[in-house]
Amino acid sequence: MKKFLAAMTAASLFTATAFAMKPVTIIEQGSFMAGGKVITAAGTYNGFNDFKDLSGNTLHGDHAYCFYQIPKKAKNLSMVFLHGYGQSGKSWETTPDGRDGFQNIFLERGFKTFVVDQPRRGRAGRATVAGNISATPDDQLWYYNFRMGVYPNYYRKCAVKAPCFSYGDETARKKLAKNKSFLYNSFGFIVHIGLGQRPLQETLLDLNF
Repeated sequence: MKKFLAAMTAASLFTATAFAMKPVTIIEQGSFMAGGKVITAAGTYNGFNDFKDLSGNTLHGDHAYCFYQIPKKAKNLSMVFLHGYGQSGKSWETTPDGRDGFQNIFLERGFKTFVVDQPRRGRAGRATVAGNISATPDDQLWYYNFRMGVYPNYYRKCAVKAPCFSYGDETARKKLAKNKSFLYNSFGFIVHIGLGQRPLQETLLDLNF
């Protein structure tokens, strides 16, 4: 147990020193819901005389959740981060190995950041329609889709700071050779308020990342 605690302490100190962002003064932060709808059960609400009687009760759902931070001396443009398929706003917070994600990178550079959980995802999980949530094992698929490598191996040029012992399969190696720039969120978009929507890679190139 002592060895485990010592290892965890060392790991946390390494993460704090190696991956920490520069100090940023936040003048405002918060969260809000946007959109959605309200449905009402049939009948008339009669208080709590019968807890099993939900007549006239309402349900709020299908909204988006947004967490925002505004730094001191912020730029005019805001950065809105929309996650991709099967994800949530967590995708923008950190890299898989604990380095700063785009939320912190842009915040440190003076942008107002808005990280969205789209309807029925993450902290906006409540829906107004019934549905079944599948439980499909697909971790290795996403590992490959995010261009980390072919599990359990990493690509040599992957953005994750971890040992890269193998390129994986030959097809993946050839794709890697053609594209030297690997981003750890290849399915999302950054939205410039007032400028429309652009692919993430194009936006970062403009900012000299």
